[in-house]
Amino acid sequence: MNKLVKIASLVLALLISVLFFISPILSLYNFANIEREEVREDTIQARNIIQAEMLQFNSTAGDYAGWDDAYNFMQDNNPKFVSSSLGEAFYTKLRLNLFCMITNDGRMLVGKAHDHDKNVHCPIPASILHHIKPGSLLLKHASPESVISGFLSLPEGLMMIVSRPILTSEYKGPQRGTLIIGRFLDQAETLRIGNLLQFNIGLLNYVSNEKDNYFQDYLSRLKGQDDVLVQATPEERIAGYVQLTDIYGKVAGLVTLEKERTFYHQAQKTTWLMILLYGSMSLLFLIMYFLLHKKLVLVHRNEQMVKDQLHSFIELAVDGIFSISKTGAILRVNSRVCELTGYTGSELLDMRFGQLFEDKEKPVEELLVKEGAESVENTIVRSDGRHVAVEITSKEMPDGIFQCFMRDVSARKAMEHELIEHHNRVNSMAIEVSVAEERERNRIAGELHDQVGPNLLLGKLKIDQLQARLPDDEYEDEFEAIKEFINNSIRDIRSLTFQLRPPILANAGLESALRWLAQDFEQHYDIKVNMQHDDVPIQLEYGVRVTLFQAVRELLLNVVKHAAAQHVLITINKDPGTLILIIEDDGAGFSLPRDFVVHSNSFGLFNTQQRIKFHGGQMHIDTSEGCGTRVFITMPLEPEGRPDL
Repeated sequence: MNKLVKIASLVLALLISVLFFISPILSLYNFANIEREEVREDTIQARNIIQAEMLQFNSTAGDYAGWDDAYNFMQDNNPKFVSSSLGEAFYTKLRLNLFCMITNDGRMLVGKAHDHDKNVHCPIPASILHHIKPGSLLLKHASPESVISGFLSLPEGLMMIVSRPILTSEYKGPQRGTLIIGRFLDQAETLRIGNLLQFNIGLLNYVSNEKDNYFQDYLSRLKGQDDVLVQATPEERIAGYVQLTDIYGKVAGLVTLEKERTFYHQAQKTTWLMILLYGSMSLLFLIMYFLLHKKLVLVHRNEQMVKDQLHSFIELAVDGIFSISKTGAILRVNSRVCELTGYTGSELLDMRFGQLFEDKEKPVEELLVKEGAESVENTIVRSDGRHVAVEITSKEMPDGIFQCFMRDVSARKAMEHELIEHHNRVNSMAIEVSVAEERERNRIAGELHDQVGPNLLLGKLKIDQLQARLPDDEYEDEFEAIKEFINNSIRDIRSLTFQLRPPILANAGLESALRWLAQDFEQHYDIKVNMQHDDVPIQLEYGVRVTLFQAVRELLLNVVKHAAAQHVLITINKDPGTLILIIEDDGAGFSLPRDFVVHSNSFGLFNTQQRIKFHGGQMHIDTSEGCGTRVFITMPLEPEGRPDL
């Protein structure tokens, strides 16, 4: 029986030893998986940033394709348009390497390539001309909404390219041609994009690397455009690869990302240390087992060795470790406690635990972790008088002694404070941007009203004088057409001036301005907008009126874009000292989470909310799917002093 017990004990010891050796190896495998997953996510993020650049590039193309000057140029081929609007600064500002304006019958009215390194125009390479010849995909637009965008793999490099039909500023036809812009993803562009991600990325062009064996190997191992290949490189680095497709749906190139394997190498070292440590402990266990029945003295020595090792671990611990009695007396400490508090070990053993804190009279139970909590934060006073923020974790042992772990969290607290300050600065900047925007609106409205409008009126008078000097009916149709054009321009300027800074808002008040806004939306968007309010005028600062007016306009635009509503009701109520503005629609509504917060990526709503808060008000959204949306805006009728616009 004793022999069986000895064999079973030996087998158990061997199993434990094997487990000790396998555990670090499994940990290393997990570390490698974590590293690969991190590279995978960063590679996907790099591709997403490039795709976001493509969306921005597409938006830029839309600005110039839907431009009345460009639309007219496609008909009259006026050289002044090219010299005044498409100069050197145009290519530099937009970082364009290609700009083409091609008629519907294939004639290229404008076709330029630009070398940013030399800052000169150059002929369009034949490799690009091949993709924009008559009948090519880039010249096929079936409707005004047609957009062709993507990448081209060229011998000169990988190019982002966008093709859009040339339309009016209202994006209406008929189409008079095609606008094509392109930008090479060269070293400068990839460096700029890498700076956005805070790590370096690379791009492998398909045409340039088609015959490279490594490149072909990467392509063969990628299962599709959404697949990410992650593998270690011979230079002890780890790299990620993901495909980019061209406008024809074929492979245009690879987005690459490389990182040092610092985390993995540290894990390797840790693994070997753990194996060494576990091996030592296993060997010690086996030695103790074989010598236990021979010499009790050796058992005592080995037990003492284990205690010494445990003491070493405690002494080398990152956290300060206390043993505290129920009365608060400090029984044992490690060296980290001395570093943390500035007291020597003997001084600490003569003190009570509560003497380390600002409130020295608190009982020990109030300073330690409460039941159900993981830790508690407090502030200790060092021997030199300096205050240190600490996190305390404690547990009451069966003998009534508290084992307490104390960690210095001053750096974390400072970081949290810095994050709060950064958040406040972002909110402040949003308000400053909004105020600056309104001032710029006022300036532009003033210039349109005081300069452009009078000049057009003067031009009209000059034409009337010239017409009066000519024989009757001579050029009458031409003069009438010119005067009609000037009259339309004057009306457009007045309308634009009214939208930028409505005079009714400054002169007649918020109610009249909102009534005009409701009528304007009914006229332009075919949606019924009603108003309810009493006849008592509301006295508000002009800056507050502008904020509320802009808020209602932003919310009405959201209704038009997203709600599919037929009716909108604007209600103005007054409580003592408070204005209540309600905008309610009968649209589709949406599911609103409990913890919904308007984020800065919803710039319109975020900007509106911040400006309302700036003037002391609040905005609340009440909605659900299929039940429409109600937005409540409250604003003090006598707000504290705010800088007016």
